[in-house]
Amino acid sequence: MKGILFKPWKIKAIAESSPDREWQTRRLTGLKEINEHPDEWILKALFSNGQYWFQHPSCERDRYLYNDYPKPNYQVGEVVYIKETLFRHPYLDEAGYVLDKIPVFINQTIGDCLKWRWPKDILSAMFMPQEAARDFIKITGVRAERVQDITPSDVTNEGLGWDENTLSIPNDSQMEQDLIRQYALLWDSINPKYPFKSNPWDWVYSFVRFDYV
Repeated sequence: MKGILFKPWKIKAIAESSPDREWQTRRLTGLKEINEHPDEWILKALFSNGQYWFQHPSCERDRYLYNDYPKPNYQVGEVVYIKETLFRHPYLDEAGYVLDKIPVFINQTIGDCLKWRWPKDILSAMFMPQEAARDFIKITGVRAERVQDITPSDVTNEGLGWDENTLSIPNDSQMEQDLIRQYALLWDSINPKYPFKSNPWDWVYSFVRFDYV
């Protein structure tokens, strides 16, 4: 099973949300060449195997080989575990989640905790194994678009300007602009090499919280 990284605030929000609450996230994996000059590329088609055909006006730079077409990292229907930063309990030599200091249980029935086996006292979320996962998501939609195509509704699905009692936003142009600006700031803090202003291509993943057993 693949893993996915989120900011701590988003992990918490997803974990506390209802299972039918739809979320979104945007990722750049596999689009580096295209995003060197994103304005020069045109999205032409989606193949049945999940690959996307991006075409460049220059024949020399077009992607002719079928296997070279970019493909999103996650596919519709796929279950993915959320990666979190772990820490070593100073006395018990067991793992805990940095987010809320809760122990990492690998057997909920008998209460077994994950024994610490890493050289440092903090394990980056990047390297968290699936056995330590407590939250999962299920991919419900995938598409490719430019980041500036994001709508105010999309921003709320990203987790900004939203709470459990707000399922839609008022039709207010100022509020909509504020939401887009909020997301632009968040995007730039995560993707400094591909700022919102440069309008890169990205993968848009829709998903819901999934209770994995």
